[in-house]
Amino acid sequence: MLLQIITGAGQKPIHIDAAQLLVLDRNGTPIVVAGTFGGNGDIKAAHAADKDFNQILSAFGYKNQRVTTSVIDLPGPSAGARLLGVK
Repeated sequence: MLLQIITGAGQKPIHIDAAQLLVLDRNGTPIVVAGTFGGNGDIKAAHAADKDFNQILSAFGYKNQRVTTSVIDLPGPSAGARLLGVK
């Protein structure tokens, strides 16, 4: 799968070919996991509010991670920030 990372507003995206992605909040808690599986490049993704999130974390090898929250509290954007969309 191809990851596109934007480090800041107006910055050029960084592209990384990856098999797995784990997004952590500022406290180090996993909030999103994604990865390829099977021989044809299918992608499975889940976020912390999904019922099967811990199962998917485990399936991708994150055996010691367990998330027990149903609310993700993320800070709002900084003043003057603009949201960037994926085309």
